[in-house]
Amino acid sequence: MIKSCVDTPYFFSVEGWTEKWYLDWLLKKINSSNIPKYKVNIYAKVEKNPEKFVKSLSIINNPNNKSKIWHVCDYEKNDILHSKRFKKNIDLMRSAENLGKQITYKLCYTNLTFELWLILHKTCLNKHIINPNEYLKYINSYFKENFKSLDEYKEEKNFKRILTNLDLNDVKTAICNAKTIMNRNIISGLQLIKYKKENYYEENPSLSIYFIIEEILNECEY
Repeated sequence: MIKSCVDTPYFFSVEGWTEKWYLDWLLKKINSSNIPKYKVNIYAKVEKNPEKFVKSLSIINNPNNKSKIWHVCDYEKNDILHSKRFKKNIDLMRSAENLGKQITYKLCYTNLTFELWLILHKTCLNKHIINPNEYLKYINSYFKENFKSLDEYKEEKNFKRILTNLDLNDVKTAICNAKTIMNRNIISGLQLIKYKKENYYEENPSLSIYFIIEEILNECEY
């Protein structure tokens, strides 16, 4: 028998619809399964600005229990312009923490894009990617599709069809593959960037979204 929800809801501000659809899918997959001992409460909203996201939330302040929020975003290119944009996201996260609500904001990034996380459900793509469009051939191959472009793949009906091919064991596979990639980065001696309480790699593949996904599964005792 599945017990009530875990105590703390999981709040996500996300950059795009595929990220939201994935988190909505994860919520339904956990709560409809008889395997996890607990249900989960996930709230995801498409909002690129962390400050705006926090202002839109009705969170009851509790000095002894801060609400946690995760910002899901991409590190798309390793150049000065994109690096500044990425750091701006972190700046806004830190500013959002000072809006008077009891929250902590954490970074969930994918480098290059969220497509890496999706592909990791099927294979360990431990390969440097030059252009996000390169992910399309892996999506088509492992999900048995024939999308002509990433835009086509990101159409709601197409993306949600892909999700029907996944289950919670695939999510665990993605977590393991993500750990393999990040361990390789450590062994390879890549420079870990530290900026305002957040850590990330400028080189791809790298990602941190698996941290919170693993936490959710653990909290649900799956």
